[in-house]
Amino acid sequence: MKVRARGFVGNGILSINDRAQFLKDVGGLSGDVIIEVKPYDHDPTPETFRYYYGVVLPCIHNELIERGEIISENEVHEMMKVKLLAKSGRFDTITIPSLGDLKQKELSKYIEGCVIWASKVLGIYIPDPGDIIITPG
Repeated sequence: MKVRARGFVGNGILSINDRAQFLKDVGGLSGDVIIEVKPYDHDPTPETFRYYYGVVLPCIHNELIERGEIISENEVHEMMKVKLLAKSGRFDTITIPSLGDLKQKELSKYIEGCVIWASKVLGIYIPDPGDIIITPG
């Protein structure tokens, strides 16, 4: 039996989110155990997806269109995934994960790669999320 629990470490002190459930789960164990504490990589936030689909992808797509490329935004999305996420496997296979399967750190690294690629290859600046000002209406 494996017991998993989420928690928080602050000032060297571990706090378990649902302590009662954790103690109940651990209560069924006996003998030697191994305790492993590791950072939790959160699922991507909706804001991260909004930045990618609402800023990064349209900027790259618009630049390609201005250069005369006939390409859809979805094709740009697939192109960037191939460039930055494709992994070679056995028997000459290629695996390209869905963005929904990535954790926050992986998705952020992918988006950063898109921004760097756009800067180096297309010579365009894509604003950081904190640089974007949204005006109503």
